[in-house]
Amino acid sequence: QAAGAVLAAELLAAQLAHLALQGLGVECCTAVLLWCGAQLGSAAIAAETTHVAGRALGLLLSCWLSLRLLGPAVRAPPAAALWRVGVPSWVVLALALEELWAALAGQRLAAWREAGAARLVLFAVAAPCAEEGYFRVALLHLCHARLSGLFPACLISASIFAHAHSGQGSAALATRCLAGLCLALRFVATGGNVLEVLLLHGLHNAAAIAGEAKRKQQDAGGSLAADFHREAASLLLFGGLAAFDSWRLGFFAFAPVRARAA
Repeated sequence: QAAGAVLAAELLAAQLAHLALQGLGVECCTAVLLWCGAQLGSAAIAAETTHVAGRALGLLLSCWLSLRLLGPAVRAPPAAALWRVGVPSWVVLALALEELWAALAGQRLAAWREAGAARLVLFAVAAPCAEEGYFRVALLHLCHARLSGLFPACLISASIFAHAHSGQGSAALATRCLAGLCLALRFVATGGNVLEVLLLHGLHNAAAIAGEAKRKQQDAGGSLAADFHREAASLLLFGGLAAFDSWRLGFFAFAPVRARAA
């Protein structure tokens, strides 16, 4: 009970620190962009685009701050080990090829142009960077330091990850829970390589942006079966990969993998 209370207090402190760093980064970057827009002329940069770009830059700044400040506090590996560049896994390579094929087939570009460059960078680059830096580096290491095994730590980080994302319906909740668990296990399976989960997260978000217009055309108040049908691809991707990595790691192999990452 005492260890659980300590973990709960540390999770709360980490969450407050994360929100503070994120808010500070977003506000500062947005203010700088608004000032630059005012200097260039009010019509030079649209206000909405400015705020989206400010949020994207702020999230990238908060990611850097989280790695610099929260990482050492939870004894995470150094940034050089976390962000090492190597050959992507077959999962990331397959997903990248699928996105390239879909773009060449005309199933992505129109939706990406409609979303705009700033929004695409926000959801496909900045948000994954900030979330992987916090949920996979800081939060997962914090949970594992207080718990006896990998799987409980992954489950707690996945539940917090799912709670941090908005979404309606049981299917959306299941997708976010599986995504959090999948990314946590993939982080461990690749020796603590943030670049791997960042690419997986970003590619999925890019595909989700492209599919957003199609989802809006469908009945938002459909049945539960229709909701799960819309989330089927994401559920299969994250669920299948989580099952594979769980089998590969034996569920409780975090310590050896972490040692290799350090």
